[in-house]
This record gives sequence, C-alpha cells and structure tokens, in this order.
Amino acid sequence: AVVENASLYAHKYEEEFQPHLPQFVSGIWQRLMKTSLFPKHDRLAATSMRFLAEVVGQQMHAALFADESTLRQVVEAIVIPNMTLRDSDVELFEDNAVEYISRDLESADSETRRRGARDLVHAMCKHHDATTTKICGEHVAAMLGRYGASPGTEWRAKDAALHLVVSLAVRAESSARGVSKMSDQLDILEIYSAHVAPELGGATATHGVVLADCVQFACTFRNQIPGDELLRLLPLLGGHLGHGDVVVQSYAAHCLERVLAVPGKIHRPQLAPLLPALFQALFAVIDGALAKGGDAPWENEYVMKAVMRLLVVGQADVVPHAAVVTEKLCASLGRVCANPR
Repeated sequence: AVVENASLYAHKYEEEFQPHLPQFVSGIWQRLMKTSLFPKHDRLAATSMRFLAEVVGQQMHAALFADESTLRQVVEAIVIPNMTLRDSDVELFEDNAVEYISRDLESADSETRRRGARDLVHAMCKHHDATTTKICGEHVAAMLGRYGASPGTEWRAKDAALHLVVSLAVRAESSARGVSKMSDQLDILEIYSAHVAPELGGATATHGVVLADCVQFACTFRNQIPGDELLRLLPLLGGHLGHGDVVVQSYAAHCLERVLAVPGKIHRPQLAPLLPALFQALFAVIDGALAKGGDAPWENEYVMKAVMRLLVVGQADVVPHAAVVTEKLCASLGRVCANPR
C-alpha cells in the first residue's frame, strides 16, 4: 500500500513529489532487492517494479537512471531475477494450466513479477533505449549460450531470454495483427530463425515451457514473420496440438487462429491442403481430454476459436470435411448443454 501511494504521487504530482523522489526510489529499490522470491511477496515485488517503471519512464526523472552502471544494476539485480521462472511457476504450468494461460494470453498478470519486470524494461527503453538494449542483449546471449550448452538443465535460461527479447522488442501491439511497432535495435527474424524455428520444428528436444514460449514468440511477431514461413509453421502447430501439456496445446491453437487472422499472410488456396490434418488435430485435443475423464479441460476455447478460423478462412474448401466438423461440434454443444459450467 505504501509503494502504491508513492507511485500515485510520482504519477499525479510530479513537481511536488520531486524533492522526496530520490529517497523513495532508494527505499523501494533496497526493499525490492531484499524481497524474497516466494509467491507471497509477488504483489509487493510487482508493485515496486511498477513504481520504478513509473519513475524511469518520465522525462523529468531520466537523469536519475542516465548512468550505464545504474541501468546495468537494474537489469542484473531486478529484471532478470524477477523474469526467471520459479518452481511455483513450473507447478502452475503443470498443474493449473487455465491459470497459467490466463496470465499470458488474457493479460491477467498485472500482479506478477514477470509483468512488473517487463514493464520496467519498457520504461527503461523510453529514454535509454540503446544502453538498455545493449545490456539486456549481453544477458540474452549469455542465457541462450547456457541453454545451447545444456538444454536439459538450463531451459529456464532460454525461457527468461525469450521473454526479455519480447520485452525489449515490442513497443506497441494489437490483438488482431500482433506487434505493430517495435524496436529497431533488434533483428527479430534472425532470433526467430536461430532460436525459435528449430524448437518449433522439433530439431531439439525441448521442455514444455520452452516450446510454449517459442509458439507464443511466433504468435507475437506474426506480423513481422514472412508469409511463406508462417505457412510452414501451420502444420508444425498442428503437430504441437498433440503435445502432452495443456498449455502447449492451447498456445498452439491460439497461435494457429491468430496467424490465420492476419490479413494477406495465408491465402485460402494455401490453406486448403492443410485443412484435413488441422481439423483432425484440433478435434483430437477435445477427444483426448474426454478420454482422460475427470477434470480434463475438454472445453478448450482456444481450440474452438481455431476451428472457427479454419471455417472462416477455408470457406468452400471446408465442404468435403463438413460432416466430420458438424458431428464434432454438435457433440461438443451437447456436452455443454448437459453440463453448462
């Protein structure tokens, strides 16, 4: 509550608060450095990073963070530790897929450390873009190097590296097209080709979290990735719909739907040969969840949205598959009517 109040003053009463700002910045900074990584302290950490982002992002306070050593300390001591996945986050990925997905895809992450760290990086890039990108770029290269040397044990390093790249690159995005404005300091297509596409193609044995990150990376930058590469991606996404993790299945379905929604990237004649396999993979997710029984989430909205998008883009090419699609959709509707939860 104290940090939230300080943040309000810094935002609404800049001039009046100016004399007190250095003391609050120092106090909140020190408090954040001492805050443990336990989930019970997540809200305090996220709120503290939001305060620092508020200060860093304002022109009148830019001088406070102009020194490279200060920015380096922020990245090393605050951004990276709070962007790195903890055991509690991995448990969420494995045991509570719905909550994990809602944080990432539905922006229900305002109180999370990762969102706080991401907002802080955004704010640092406003007035210190080149220096922040240089410092973060060094850490990204180091983390990707660690993952390359030992993928089995260092997968958290790649997870953090990909999230840091997204934080640095994205300046503005929309739900329809993905990223509409991005940093000119990073070559996203080179990062995609070197570190994301091989994972999606199954060239490397990967952890479910890293695979989900790579799918989400492709979805985020779908506007920047060329159409022929996106066309090559569609059958790969169909394959990942059969992954054992619900999060990976849902991300693959979401990415498939969003890629097809971008105007001018994938055309109907290109999609037609892929329709049978994609429909089969999407409905297999629901049938597989039903076969498991219990509380398996068969009512996966991302899968249904992807089915809808295939119908919209495929148009008349869907007719040969209409009987199967209708049967599956009617069965799903019947289940919802019987148990409208």
